[in-house]
Amino acid sequence: MARKERALPPLDVRVPLGQRLSEVAARRPGSPAILEGTSSLTYGELEERSNRAASALAAGRGRKGSPAAVLCAGNIHAAVALFGALKAGRPYCLLDPSLPEARIRSILGNMGAPDLLTDSRCRDLAERAAQAPRGTVLAVDDLPPALPQVPPLMDILPSDGAYVAYTSGSTGAPKGVVRSHFSAVLHTMNFSREYAFDGEDVFAFLTPIFRGTSTTFLVPFLQGSTFAFYSPDEKGIPSLAPWLLRRQVSNLLIHAALLRQVLDGLPEDLVFPRLRCVHVLYRFFRRDLERLFRHLPAS
Repeated sequence: MARKERALPPLDVRVPLGQRLSEVAARRPGSPAILEGTSSLTYGELEERSNRAASALAAGRGRKGSPAAVLCAGNIHAAVALFGALKAGRPYCLLDPSLPEARIRSILGNMGAPDLLTDSRCRDLAERAAQAPRGTVLAVDDLPPALPQVPPLMDILPSDGAYVAYTSGSTGAPKGVVRSHFSAVLHTMNFSREYAFDGEDVFAFLTPIFRGTSTTFLVPFLQGSTFAFYSPDEKGIPSLAPWLLRRQVSNLLIHAALLRQVLDGLPEDLVFPRLRCVHVLYRFFRRDLERLFRHLPAS
């Protein structure tokens, strides 16, 4: 018989993000934290790997409070990197590896040549774009095995910066906005309350972490549920519906135009038994809603 996971404490705005992940991992070490293609990571594994990344980052030149850039091609590595940064007391800044290299250089320069967490697929790009020698480049999937597997001791306050979100601004120059741990946890609390989201949910994202909103993708991790990623570009749209059924997805974040394409290809009698929340980005009309409800459970 499978061991029942211990219940999680309620979210608390006084508990920083990295500490919250440790709480989740302590109670649900074997539960899947993230699914990506044929790869997966449990909460115990995410805790261990993010602790090692935090230890490597804490041993570098950057100080507590100085931002750390995250440039990863894979969602699993991005999750390890951003939680590693948080546990090292460093606000993370997600960078899209598909951006022009000049744009990445511009953002890194605006951040003051920060330490950069990357993975093997993006290492060459990271090393070219990094403003060496001031910033250190660390590949989270190639860290020394001897690194500590416990997080470094850090006094992190709710008011401390958790992440930096960049926008082009009205002038076209990159401008970073720093958000606190308090803000990120509060967003998760409000989201979870509004949609009755908990640790039993499977939240599917069709947009990778580095292109998503800076807080919504944190929701499943902070609630001990599963972050499931599907790439329409790689897997195709017709395979999405079988994937949603196979993964028993309960929450789906999807662009309205993509959802219309999915609905066009669904058999009339197909119902997603666990799907209860569909978060639609951009315009979604009444006729689309009526089509969608045909494929949701009556409850």
